[in-house]
Amino acid sequence: MLNDVCFTVGDNDFAGILGPNGSGKSTLIKCINRILKVKKGEILIDDKNVNSFDSRQLAKIVSYVPQYTNNNNTSTVYEILELGRCPYINWKLKSSDRDVIDKTIEDFHLQAFVNKQFSQLAAANNKK
Repeated sequence: MLNDVCFTVGDNDFAGILGPNGSGKSTLIKCINRILKVKKGEILIDDKNVNSFDSRQLAKIVSYVPQYTNNNNTSTVYEILELGRCPYINWKLKSSDRDVIDKTIEDFHLQAFVNKQFSQLAAANNKK
């Protein structure tokens, strides 16, 4: 259960949510992303209730990658980043979409991972 959660993330800011197991991090993200319904209170993005956004609009603002996924996923990290462009495209990625992906790779220093299969990353993480 989450109580009295309030924070602001500015334009072009990147926020991380940290805390011990069971503290509500995943629950909070699932509520922001409408995977879970808020029972009391409201979640606002740019002073608008998240329930006022259609799914595509919300996907442009909020993304969620679950901690545990199907370890049989053979997609590369680059292909996963391509999926993040889905709310912005119709059927085909444009060069401007690839520019956004390339900037993301650069900003987050992902060059060493772009050609690795997503399942390889999960397997490496589980060995720790």
